[in-house]
Amino acid sequence: MADIELVIKMPKKDYLTYSKLSEKEINELSYYERIIANGTPLPKGHGKLFDGEAYYADIKKHYFDNDTVIRCTELALHNAKPIIEADTEEESEDE
Repeated sequence: MADIELVIKMPKKDYLTYSKLSEKEINELSYYERIIANGTPLPKGHGKLFDGEAYYADIKKHYFDNDTVIRCTELALHNAKPIIEADTEEESEDE
């Protein structure tokens, strides 16, 4: 079965309890507790999350005759620090 990435909200104190455990303690947790303990929190103040590739395609569609706008958009997206890395696998979501 394929994995998915999931964003959840939980109390910070609960996450901190799990994130401070040793490897031995983590191995003694239930399956779902281990998932939480090994999770990666989104950085505080991360801003709006969106699909940069879709945004770029939209810019190209609306500004097809403006090379400056397209090039500036390319540079901005290329230099942007990702919060969540791109998923390059081409799987259907129901696999």
